[in-house]
Amino acid sequence: MDVQEIQKKIQTSKTTGSITVNLDRGKPVKFTNVLYERLPSGNSHTFIGQTDKVESYIVLSEPGNHKSGSSEAKYTKDFTTPYSIWDFKDSGGNLHRALVGEISVQFSDNMQKASGKGSFSSADGQTVHFSFEVSNT
Repeated sequence: MDVQEIQKKIQTSKTTGSITVNLDRGKPVKFTNVLYERLPSGNSHTFIGQTDKVESYIVLSEPGNHKSGSSEAKYTKDFTTPYSIWDFKDSGGNLHRALVGEISVQFSDNMQKASGKGSFSSADGQTVHFSFEVSNT
């Protein structure tokens, strides 16, 4: 997903909440411009956060192996969809793309709310930790 596509999706998003990210346990970055949506592939969902001017963003997803309640997954082992790229672009312009990771999500209100946490390791040797609470109600 490129920056223009992220910006377009966020501008029309009705999602509220936040995604908080730390790179190697550094200073947390809190994204309040967020998007939580079902992916075209079916039951999986994406979580996107960005700063106002898109200097920094995060894109996450979960594989959709659930009906409701909680979901846990290992990245990339449990993912079969091509929409499942996890990226974090930090404020310095560095892109951290996941090689391996994990996510735990709790869904509620008929899948309209999601909260979760996880982490991933990137090719540059960094670890990205994240947590989120988002809602489409």
